[in-house]
Amino acid sequence: MTKKIISLILGATLCLSLLAACGTPAADPTATPSAIPSETPSEEPTATPSADPSEEPSEEPSAAPTEQPAAPSEQPSAPSEEPSAPSEQPAETPAQGGSDLSAGFVNAITSARSEQENTDRPIIAKGGDVNDLYWDTLGFAAADVSDYAFSLSLMNTQAYCVGVFKPVDGKADAVYNGLKAYIDRTIQSFTNYLPDQLVYAENARLEKLADGTVVIVMCENQDTVYDTIVAAL
Repeated sequence: MTKKIISLILGATLCLSLLAACGTPAADPTATPSAIPSETPSEEPTATPSADPSEEPSEEPSAAPTEQPAAPSEQPSAPSEEPSAPSEQPAETPAQGGSDLSAGFVNAITSARSEQENTDRPIIAKGGDVNDLYWDTLGFAAADVSDYAFSLSLMNTQAYCVGVFKPVDGKADAVYNGLKAYIDRTIQSFTNYLPDQLVYAENARLEKLADGTVVIVMCENQDTVYDTIVAAL
């Protein structure tokens, strides 16, 4: 009896197991999801960029401009006159065509000076225009002398004058006194200013020769220069 009951229980259990197995479908590992997206994007963007980067511009830059700016019809005219460089003293050169006496004065002054000094300090002689500033400095008029040759510095840092003058009749004193006043003014100008130039002015030679010729020497070694000039006259 007991064996039958056990057999029945086992059989019932087996049946229940079979029914359970048949009632629930087993999961299939290969199955794919039953729902997939039913719609895919119906339309792809139909528009493409209007300009393909690979394409070159249909038009190339035109050639050089057809019109160039017209050159100015008139260029600024150069100044008709350039400003002259400031000079230390009026530019005077030895005059040409003077008298033989004036030429002798030039030679006498030239022989008494070095070559460098003759180059640096030109001699002014009769035969050309002489700036009035020279006559104003010397202290007499051009009409007071018939022949002359001189070298004069108008710079206010130099006491220098070497000259030979032949006064016209009745003007010997005017020429001599004018030169004496010039020496005095120069001494006054260089007092307490430039001692070496003051020495040249204080030791200046001013002499009237027997024939009336007046000689002035205001420079270094004035006695030697004076003697050489007088010997050459």
